[in-house]
Amino acid sequence: MRVYLNLTVAEKSYGKSRETMCPKDGFVYIRNSELISGQLGKATVGNGSKDGLYSVLLRDYSAHAAATCMNRLAKLSARWIGNHGFSIGINDVTPGDVLNKEKKLTIDKEYGQCTDYIESYNSGKLELLPGCNRAETLEAKITGTLNNIRERTANVCMKNLNWRNSPLIMSQCGSKGSPINICQMIACVGQQSVGGRRAPNGFVDRTLPHFERGAKDPDVSCLCLVIFGKLCCAISVE
Repeated sequence: MRVYLNLTVAEKSYGKSRETMCPKDGFVYIRNSELISGQLGKATVGNGSKDGLYSVLLRDYSAHAAATCMNRLAKLSARWIGNHGFSIGINDVTPGDVLNKEKKLTIDKEYGQCTDYIESYNSGKLELLPGCNRAETLEAKITGTLNNIRERTANVCMKNLNWRNSPLIMSQCGSKGSPINICQMIACVGQQSVGGRRAPNGFVDRTLPHFERGAKDPDVSCLCLVIFGKLCCAISVE
């Protein structure tokens, strides 16, 4: 029996506009069983939704048609990976010049914003958030600002990485990871929060003994601006 499948699915990388003309090739369009546009990912073949490839085949044709498609796709994937390979090397997680420049600009801007908050807190001019006192308002604003460093550098990573980059492929197809994970590997680990807040004080008026008492700077509460690779190397040297 000849199968004529017509299907449209928006993948994870779809830019929410232009459909088949999506720059990221995230809109899957299958007409008469021929792939017209898009990259097949988890939304199309792997998430078990009613709009997925196998669900449509099972509903409109038969279990045999769905099993045949699954078998052919598995053979194709295994043969391609066997011929070309798929692995992650140090080059895949090495930031380029553009990313390093954008990262520095973002950090400088957000650090300046945190400094303004601290000055307003010390002068008593900090505008309080609903239900928060001065200290809680300062922590909430600094935490939100520092989280932006990781989010913005993650967006820069996704825009500047090569389309054959292995972590990027895994993130876009829905296999493993997210833009935040890619940012932590390539750009910076970012602000580490505990219960939605920066790390609490482990000593008297400070998180660690080598910081000044009462310091509110971004550096005193687990802000890590290096990548996982450098962090692991530093730990192993210690």
